[in-house]
Amino acid sequence: MLLGKMSNRVCLLMQSIMRQTQKAVKEYSHLENRDIWEYQLNFTAEEIERLLMHAWELGQVRFDYYFFDENCAYHLLSLFEAARPSLEFTRRFHGWVIPADTVRALAEQEGMVRKIVYRPADNTWLRFQLAQLNETEQDWVAALAAGERVAGDTLFTEQAAERRSMILEAAYKYLRHQYTAGDVDAEQSARRSRELLLARSRLPEARDSGDPPTPHVTPDRGHGTVRVAFAAGVANTLDVFEVKLRPAYHDLLDFQGGYTRGAQIDFMDVGLRVVEGSQRLQLNELTLIDIFSLSPRDRFFHPISWKISTGYTHIGAPNAESVALYRTHGGAGMAWSVGDTTQVYGFGDVTADVSGALDHHYALGGGASLGIYAMPTDRWQLHLVAQAQVLRWGDRHKEEFISLEQSFSLGQQHAVRLNVRRDHAWNSTWSTVMLGWHTYW
Repeated sequence: MLLGKMSNRVCLLMQSIMRQTQKAVKEYSHLENRDIWEYQLNFTAEEIERLLMHAWELGQVRFDYYFFDENCAYHLLSLFEAARPSLEFTRRFHGWVIPADTVRALAEQEGMVRKIVYRPADNTWLRFQLAQLNETEQDWVAALAAGERVAGDTLFTEQAAERRSMILEAAYKYLRHQYTAGDVDAEQSARRSRELLLARSRLPEARDSGDPPTPHVTPDRGHGTVRVAFAAGVANTLDVFEVKLRPAYHDLLDFQGGYTRGAQIDFMDVGLRVVEGSQRLQLNELTLIDIFSLSPRDRFFHPISWKISTGYTHIGAPNAESVALYRTHGGAGMAWSVGDTTQVYGFGDVTADVSGALDHHYALGGGASLGIYAMPTDRWQLHLVAQAQVLRWGDRHKEEFISLEQSFSLGQQHAVRLNVRRDHAWNSTWSTVMLGWHTYW
């Protein structure tokens, strides 16, 4: 009906855009396995036509892409402003544009969002289906997908038809997942897929197990991406006061509602510190970027977890001459789920430091880290990590630490954190206990 009110030219343009959108959705959902949130907007037929005509005018125009500000989300907002000139979305953003903030801007505009739809990725669907099966049935999924067993096996046919239907559907989807991941070649995938589909077609419809549960918090209702933190504590018997500002985005212990659990992306986190006995405010750290990704492994999925951070920091006891340096630290490893609330992980780490205070002005080495990330309740999270590394080149020394940080969320936009940490570096050992207040907007 809406299309009927538009000109044929605009209808053809809209159909073309819809085809491209469907292609992009398939890439995100099927190939990259990202869950998608669809925000349906309340534009009139006239506004949609104006938006499409503006998109047509842009045609072959080339835009430089800037990750922090003029990104895809920003340009979408400018399209919406072309459709409805009274909107002033782009004026809200200065310096950086976070996609979650653009969605929040839309949701805050009264009457702008008509409906929100959650679209689980293929992997989310597959994990949900596998969770409906017991361990023996999961064994059949793995064996059928690998071609180690066939649907005509006597042990398989002895099971209830409904359960066989569920197993075959899961085996087919798992085989498609393996093909997309490059674990199975096209010929094997096509042959096994045909066998599974033929076997499935001979069975009655399986009981509908429903859809993967929709997250309770939509992206527009998650915590704000700007965070200010105030903390006080003791480091080696000295009183310490800190203030931190993070322009964006989300770390491992922030409230998880509206964000991906086990994922962290921090930009430009600035930390200022005053230590007892010092009369000045010290720049303690300036983290340019800090990414941490925990992806648990199981018998069906084998992702690699990883981390990378780079920025200015201080290493050393606060009551001694700590070393100011620029550090880049990263690692990769594996994580596993223990129950529904806990993940354990192990990484191999690499560290590179640059500072005029170091021997030869640099230090390079590596080590390992072990950690436990747990979420006993929606409001309580904790992260226990132990790390040891040897800087073998340049300034030769060892570093170790063990840290337990806990976060207690007080609503969406406030949290209390407690961090207890023990460090050793350059033949010096010190302990730190900090209690802080975090607020977001």
